[in-house]
Amino acid sequence: MDSLIRMIGELGLPFAYDHFAEGESPEPPFVCYLLPHSGLDRRRRGYQYMDVCVDEVMRLLEKKGCMDNTTIIFYGDHGDDYFAHGVHNGLTHAIEPYAGLIHTPFWIYDDRLVKKGNCQNLLSTLDIREITEKLLEMPEEEFEWDELGIFSREYVIARNAYAAQPVRKNSFNKGYCLTDGRFLFMASNLGMEMYDIEMDLLCQNNLLRFFVYEEGILHVDRELNSNLSYHYLFIIDTGAIRQIRQNFYYYREKLREEAGRLFQYAECPDKMKELDFENIHQI
Repeated sequence: MDSLIRMIGELGLPFAYDHFAEGESPEPPFVCYLLPHSGLDRRRRGYQYMDVCVDEVMRLLEKKGCMDNTTIIFYGDHGDDYFAHGVHNGLTHAIEPYAGLIHTPFWIYDDRLVKKGNCQNLLSTLDIREITEKLLEMPEEEFEWDELGIFSREYVIARNAYAAQPVRKNSFNKGYCLTDGRFLFMASNLGMEMYDIEMDLLCQNNLLRFFVYEEGILHVDRELNSNLSYHYLFIIDTGAIRQIRQNFYYYREKLREEAGRLFQYAECPDKMKELDFENIHQI
């Protein structure tokens, strides 16, 4: 901006930073300069640009007459958190694996597929290769999704860091999570979290905040719960408490097992200690 002002001054043209009041604009010639879009605008336009690119590819294939013999598999590797779970020193790729980051777009276009619609299978990016291979092996005739024989996973594991990557305070937390599509359980260097992602996709309400974990037992926080409104009690009733506890014990153990295998495979089992499975992250 300073360089632009200097060049305009050298040309001897009138200019203003903002705008001229009505009736006070100088006689022409003068310069009207529109500043570039803000970072917020650029971010929004970036998401829109992805849609535009996909549309252009589809139009090109249609123009070339290739839509009836082309299979398209589209997926996103991860979402972004937009600093909703901490600033992380300004980093955007250092966020723990909350649902908004790991629940990403995935769709398939194949002219042979009939009964097009939404697939309810719980899938991982690890499944994409198998799906692609089976699609390529299908005969040149119509088929249904079920004929591919793609199973739905019991749960999916996700992480935001390799096993050996170090934790950096206030910047980079190491988080590993497990989700069955309904609940998401996560352990990081900050502690344990659990979310009902069908109701709370942004992962804003850590269900474990209403509990205390001591000596391997998840207790209801009696002191906290006794001071809460009936609105809370209507949601976190005895049935919900039982449901949360059952899922907590099961998925805590499953995540410990799965994460342990990854750390063992990476030949740094001691790094597993960076994940806190003993304390609740009180957000």
